[in-house]
Amino acid sequence: MSSISVWQRFETTISSSSVMSDQQQNRFTPTRYHSQHSIWTEDENEQLIQWLEDPVNLQKTKKGSRMSKKMIITKIAIQIPTKPVVKVSYKYDNLIKSYKAAAKLNDQSG
Repeated sequence: MSSISVWQRFETTISSSSVMSDQQQNRFTPTRYHSQHSIWTEDENEQLIQWLEDPVNLQKTKKGSRMSKKMIITKIAIQIPTKPVVKVSYKYDNLIKSYKAAAKLNDQSG
């Protein structure tokens, strides 16, 4: 097993995938309109990640926990009142996907 934890690899994956060059940002800025709900602040991201880092909450996301995805997302959305439930759902799906990819990388040898 690697000395890098799954969460460290996950955070590295998230930060590298969400960084756009200045040229890319300038290209999109004039032509796109972003609503207040489409851009996640660092604090909102941190709240979601902290919720997922809690071992009890992480266990709720596993199969056999008897908690539906809708129930989990509703609990998270309560913690982040600035975002609608559907936006929390999209972000949750993306974070879980990235977490699983990081866990898979962390379990590989060599």
